[in-house]
Amino acid sequence: MKKLKKVLALTVVFAMVLSTVAFAAVPNDVMGTDYEEAASVLGVLSIMQGDDGGFRPNDTITRAEFAAVVARALDLEDAAKVSGGTTEYADVPATHWAAGYINLASDMGIINGYGNGNFGPEDTVKYEQALTMIVRALGYEPAAKQKGGYPVGYLYIASNEGITDDVDAVSGTPALRGDVAQMVYNSLTVTLMEQEEYGDETTFKKNVNGDNLLTEYLEVDKYIGIVVENKAMNDDVDDDEVKIKKLELNDDKLKDEDQDTETFEIGETNADELLGYEVEFYANDDDVIISIIKTDENDVLVDKFDDLGTDTEDYFNYDDGDPDEFVYETDDDDEDIEEANIKVENKDDDTIFILNGKEVDYDQIAPGSSDSYDVDALTNGSECIEYTLINNDGDNDYDFVIAKAYEVLVVDDVELDDLEIYSKNDTANDLDLDDDDYIITITTVDGEEVELEDIEEWDVLAVARNDESESKADVYTIIVVNDTVEGYVEEVRGTYGDDLKVVIDGEEYDAPNSVDEDGDEMELELDDEGTFYLDLLGNIVAVDVTEGSSDSNYGYLLDSESSDEDFDTGRKFKILTATGDEVIYEADDEVDIDEEEEVDADKIYDENDAVIAGGTLLSNEQLIQYELNSNGEITEIYTADSDEFDLDTGDSDSNLEFNEETKKFSNGVLLGSDTLVFFISNTDDDDNDVYEAEDIAEDTNYDDVYVYREGSGKPDVVVIVSGDFPGASSDYEIAVVDRITSARNDSDDKVDKLYGYIKGEEVAQLAEDGLNIKADEGDIIYITYNSDGEIDDVEEYKFNYKGDAVAFAVYDKDSESITIWEDGDEESYTFADDYYVYKLDESADEFTVESYSDIKTVDKNKDNYSQVALGFNDDEQVEVVVIYSE
Repeated sequence: MKKLKKVLALTVVFAMVLSTVAFAAVPNDVMGTDYEEAASVLGVLSIMQGDDGGFRPNDTITRAEFAAVVARALDLEDAAKVSGGTTEYADVPATHWAAGYINLASDMGIINGYGNGNFGPEDTVKYEQALTMIVRALGYEPAAKQKGGYPVGYLYIASNEGITDDVDAVSGTPALRGDVAQMVYNSLTVTLMEQEEYGDETTFKKNVNGDNLLTEYLEVDKYIGIVVENKAMNDDVDDDEVKIKKLELNDDKLKDEDQDTETFEIGETNADELLGYEVEFYANDDDVIISIIKTDENDVLVDKFDDLGTDTEDYFNYDDGDPDEFVYETDDDDEDIEEANIKVENKDDDTIFILNGKEVDYDQIAPGSSDSYDVDALTNGSECIEYTLINNDGDNDYDFVIAKAYEVLVVDDVELDDLEIYSKNDTANDLDLDDDDYIITITTVDGEEVELEDIEEWDVLAVARNDESESKADVYTIIVVNDTVEGYVEEVRGTYGDDLKVVIDGEEYDAPNSVDEDGDEMELELDDEGTFYLDLLGNIVAVDVTEGSSDSNYGYLLDSESSDEDFDTGRKFKILTATGDEVIYEADDEVDIDEEEEVDADKIYDENDAVIAGGTLLSNEQLIQYELNSNGEITEIYTADSDEFDLDTGDSDSNLEFNEETKKFSNGVLLGSDTLVFFISNTDDDDNDVYEAEDIAEDTNYDDVYVYREGSGKPDVVVIVSGDFPGASSDYEIAVVDRITSARNDSDDKVDKLYGYIKGEEVAQLAEDGLNIKADEGDIIYITYNSDGEIDDVEEYKFNYKGDAVAFAVYDKDSESITIWEDGDEESYTFADDYYVYKLDESADEFTVESYSDIKTVDKNKDNYSQVALGFNDDEQVEVVVIYSE
C-alpha cells in the first residue's frame, strides 16, 4: 500500500495555493519569508542548515561557518573531514569543529588568514567579504581583479552574475545568514569560470557546457517544468514516480523540441501531489527529485460548493455547443461571476480533467450530438465538490481541472489489523484499505498529517475516493474534520431532509441527514441536546445525545394527585415552572421532601387537599424548589419553610399597586430586571403564568404579593395571587418576513418565531403559544402583541411574495409619494413621515435595508424599474416598501 507512507503524507487540503517546499520541514523562522526558498534548497543540499533554534536568518555568520558553507557548496564535505587536524593558524586548534573546512578553503585561496598567523574563526563576515569568497569559489577572481579588485571588482562580478539578486545589504555591514543563504542559492546556477593555458598565456572563460556548482560538484540539475502525470493517472508510472514536462534547465529556457516529458522519482517530496502545476525542482543524476516547489507562474482558481446535484451545467457551460466557449463559472464571495475558459477542442491539446485522482475520459466532457456532457463525470455524484483550476502556461485557458468530490463518513469503528474503517451513517461508505495499489493521504482540515490509528469513533471524515478502475491506482483523500458543537436545539426551520436547519447556541446549521450513536437516522427537534458533529461544509451529520441530569428549579406547586391507572403506583405534581409552563411531573420511586425523610411515592397520599409525607404537610399552591433525575422525575422538593430552600421568605402584603416607572410596589418593594414574577390567578387557572417586572401594569390592586429573596437585595422571586394581571398591548406593526422557525418560549412551549424587519431594524420575535404564522420569505404582514411582548395575531397578510402576482412596477416617485402600475393604471400613494425601504435578493437569499434612492422608476425605454410591494399605516400612507426585482 503506498503504503501508509502516503497515509502519513502532508496534503494541503483545500487551497492548493501555497508554494511550500516539498521536502524536509522548512524552519519556522523562514517560513513565508523572502528567504524560504533559498534556506530550504540549501538545507536539502546539506550546504547550509539551521539548528534547534531554527535557521536564524537575522543572525550574523562567522568566518569558520562561512568556510563550511563554501566547502559544502563545492561538495567537499568528505574532503573536509580528511583535512581536519593541525592548521597553519594559531587560533584554529586541531580540535576546532571547522578545522578541516578552514584548511580546504584556505588552501584553495577562497578564504585567507589575517597575515599575522591568525584566521579569526569567530570573527563576523561582512557583506562584501562574503561576496568575495563566493566569487572566488566560482572561479571569477581574475575577472574581479580586472574590474578593480577588492571590494569593487568583486561586487561588480557578483551583481553582473546575479549573485546579489533579491539581496538588500550594504557594504561594511555584517552579512546576515538569510542574505548569505540567498547569495549562495543564487550562485548555484552561475556558470563556472575555468582556467585555460595556451603556451605561456593563462586565460579564463566560462565553461562551454554551462556547468555550475549544481552540475559540476553536487551532481544536481535545476529544472522548471509542469507535472503532467502521476500513478493515479497512468498505471505505467510507478508508485514513486511522476512525469514532468521540462521547460527550463539550470535557468536556461529549453527550445520547443527539447521540452520533452521525463519520468522522475519523487524521492521524499510530494511531487505526485502537485499535478498540473508549473514547478521548480532539483533532481540528482539518478533523476530523483530532492526538492520541489510551485512557481509563481501558476494562475489558480479554487472553488468549493455543495448542493450541486445535477446542476453542474450552472458551472460548466457550452455556448451553443461551441467547444471554444466551454467555460467554468463561479460566483466567488458573492462577487461578479468569473468565467474560466477551458479547452475541449481535441484530445491532444486540451484541458485535463482529474476527478478524485483519476483522469476523466475526454468523450464524457467533449460536446456530443446533444451538445452536453456527463454531469456525473465531473461530480462523482457528490454534493460537496472542490474544483482547482490551474493555468500553468500563461495563456487564456486553464490547463488542468482537478476535482475532489467528497462523501461523508461518520466513524463507528476502526480495525487496524484489516485496515478497515466502518461507518455509522452509511455502510456503503465503509473503507477497506487493504490493497497494495491505494494512494492515500489522511490529514486534518488544516493539512496536518493524521495516522490511521488516531482515527476513532465519532470522527467525521470527508472522503474523496476513486476505486473503480482496474488499470490505475486507487486514490483516497481523507480529511478528518473534527468540528463539533455542544448545546441543544433552540430553533428548527424547515422539514427533515435537505431543507432542515436548526439553531444551536445562536448559530444556524444545515442538518439534512443526521444519525445517532447506533447509526439510525435522527430528525433533529427542539431541545435535542448533546454533541453535534459537523462535516466539511459545516452541516450536522451526527449527534451524540446527552442524557438528562439532575437539576434544581423554582416552581409553583399547583396540584398533586395519584398517578393514573396506566402508570405505576406513585404520584404526579402539577407545577408552574420558572419558564411559565404548567408541567405535570411524575415522582421518582422515592421523594425527599424538605430533606426530612425519603418517602416511597406510593405512600404519598391526599388528605384534605394536602399531601402527607412522613409527617410533613406539603400543601398545594405554594412556591417550591424541586430536583429532577435523568428521566425527568421529581426526586426532591423543598418548601419555602425548609432550611434547604435557597431564598429567604420575606414580606407578604395585600392590595398593592405597582409603579411601572420606578418598578416599585406601594409597600416599597423594588423589583429587579431578572426578578421572576409568578402570577397565580384566583379566578381562572388558565391565566397562571410567569412574567418579568416590565410586564406588570400599574393602576391595579394586586390581592396578595409574596416576596422571596436571598439576603436583603431585590427580590429573586415574587408570587402574585390576584384576579387580574393586565399588561399593555401594542398597536399593529408592519413586518417584512425573512423566515419563520420553530423555537421554545420562556414557558417551554413550542412556538413560531418570526425573523424579519420592523421599522428598519432586524428582529427575531416569538409568537404566543398556539399562533401559527403561515408566512414565507418576502411577505409583508401586520402583527400585534400580547402583554408578554409575543405576537398574538397576524391581522393581515398584506403581500404574499410566493402566492401573489409579481410586485407592482414603479412608474414615478418624488420625496413625498410613489406611483405604481396597479390593475393596468397609475396609482399614487403618499409616504408616511417615517417609512422604510428593503430589498430581497432571492438569488443570494438575503434581505438588505435600503433607502429612497434605491427605488428605480420606469425609464424612457419602459425598462429598468423596481418591482415593489407596499405596506400602509392607519392613514393609508406608505410605511414599507419592499423591492423584489429590477
